[in-house]
Amino acid sequence: ELLCPVACLKEYEKRTKMFRPSSSKEPNKLFLSLNKPHKPITSSTLSHWVKVCLLEAGIENNVFKAHSARGASTSAAARAGISLPEIIKLGDRTKDSTFKRFYYRP
Repeated sequence: ELLCPVACLKEYEKRTKMFRPSSSKEPNKLFLSLNKPHKPITSSTLSHWVKVCLLEAGIENNVFKAHSARGASTSAAARAGISLPEIIKLGDRTKDSTFKRFYYRP
């Protein structure tokens, strides 16, 4: 269970619940800063976190980058039957043509 990403994310959400907005009208991003005021992290912070995880897992980051997960995850979502508009919305993408050109790998 320590290596299960679903279990880890559930635990992370539980531990960060007190820092999340109480109103459903406020944006509630998944990853929050470790430092006060615990606002949503930037894409560069997430990229750094992923690089550290890759290195600690023994994966060379000269081949695989943090951005590699973006294409893999969106392609997996499409294969799972999630609609293109929903993938674009959930992934903060603006155009389906960008998704199809750079990320979607059937």
